[in-house]
Amino acid sequence: MKKRRFQILISVLIVLALLSPVFVFGYTKEDECKAALLQEGDFDIESTDLSQYKPLLRSASTVDAVMYEGFLACSSEINLRTFNIPIDDISAVYSEVLNNHPDLFFVDSAFRISYVNATRTVASVYPTYKMTPEEAAAALEIFYGGADEVMAQVDNSMNDLQKALTVHDYMISIADYPTIFDENGTYVPALDLEIYHSAYGFFLNHRVVCQGFTLAYQYIMNTLGVPCVYVASDAMNHAWNLIQIGGAWYNVDLTFDNHDYDTEENTNGSVMHAYFLKSDTFFSSDSGIEWHYGGVPDNGEAATSTLYDSAFWDDVTARIYTVNGDFYYLDPGPSNSTYVYFRKRTLAGSETLMCSGFTTTVINYSSGFYDENGTAHYYSFKDRLARLAYLDGRFYVGANKKITSVLPDGSTYQICTLSANPKGLAVNESANLIYHLNNDNNALHELDKYQYFKDHITAEKGVNYNNYPDMNLDNVINGKDAAQILKQINN
Repeated sequence: MKKRRFQILISVLIVLALLSPVFVFGYTKEDECKAALLQEGDFDIESTDLSQYKPLLRSASTVDAVMYEGFLACSSEINLRTFNIPIDDISAVYSEVLNNHPDLFFVDSAFRISYVNATRTVASVYPTYKMTPEEAAAALEIFYGGADEVMAQVDNSMNDLQKALTVHDYMISIADYPTIFDENGTYVPALDLEIYHSAYGFFLNHRVVCQGFTLAYQYIMNTLGVPCVYVASDAMNHAWNLIQIGGAWYNVDLTFDNHDYDTEENTNGSVMHAYFLKSDTFFSSDSGIEWHYGGVPDNGEAATSTLYDSAFWDDVTARIYTVNGDFYYLDPGPSNSTYVYFRKRTLAGSETLMCSGFTTTVINYSSGFYDENGTAHYYSFKDRLARLAYLDGRFYVGANKKITSVLPDGSTYQICTLSANPKGLAVNESANLIYHLNNDNNALHELDKYQYFKDHITAEKGVNYNNYPDMNLDNVINGKDAAQILKQINN
């Protein structure tokens, strides 16, 4: 009996010792630490495999879960004693958790730790926050609401590739790369606000640099169940994503696919696709802007598959839509073509021409950059000024100085004429078409659907039918259409 009690006492003492190192070793020490965070503009990131830090009890939460929940609650202390994390590893652990949870944008890189002197393992971390708990809660509402807005573009008809493409196109379509350079192309630190580097910057006002794009895309795709991590290049001062499609990993660079990055203009609906689902071989090729170097994926995976290094979307400079499982896009045709062709494409690759081609204006862009050795790299691409939007069950093509409605059966209706070809075409929060022209300093124009309805009702009998306010596609514009338009406006 005494032996049994002694064994129990020893077991209790062992558990207490493991749970509370201070109990055994008498005291802890404190230290100041700092983590490398993408959301603060860092690229030299310390990564680590969090699964190596096992909790004392198998039923306990992982270190990732414990820290994430503590950060979300704006806890002043997060107890990590059961994980036996060496103090030399804690900055990497801290970075790993924050860089893989973009919704922790309000947590600062600076923090304190207490540690057990005898074992040199972390007892607790004491985070620093950039916001009060109330401010963080309000900002998180904006963050999650913005994420929901993006994910609303995805539906159950889409596979993982189509989800990745839809999110890629929508984010780029509405994003604005903020000005951080002066008129001479010189970097101006005062213009480089920290919020531009975070996913919160994108969800707040759609203004982000490469880290913000990367973190926002990572958050959205992981929430949708598509594995996605970040790639950081300290050598390039650049970040992009690695995403898993069909069991293989591919590079995705939203910054380089963002046309606004080159033009410094916000043109809704203008989207490039040259850097979507590409291999490491493609990204590292020494031929212009596709030349990426020094990238370190957070998960250590390589993008070896070249399946999409040459894809139908490569030269498309307008948003691509997936509707009922099929792609709809503006095919630029041969390199010397001044037409675009509106096509439907199945997952199997069969294509249907939706309607006759549209004449476009072709703009040739060229630029260059220098690598770390001072070697110049030049690149060029053609932008055919034709854009695509989807609204109210039909497509809209902006090209040939007009906006044309295209129904699913291929029938077309001219909506309006324009003074120039559009550089941008999209849908705003009021469910109206918006567009930018090539000849008016990128001013934003809106087609007020309800005004079109009122103009039709008050016009003389026999006025030409306009498809834009015909919400139910019955070739008649009446009160039923007005009710649906007003419902959109009120929502």
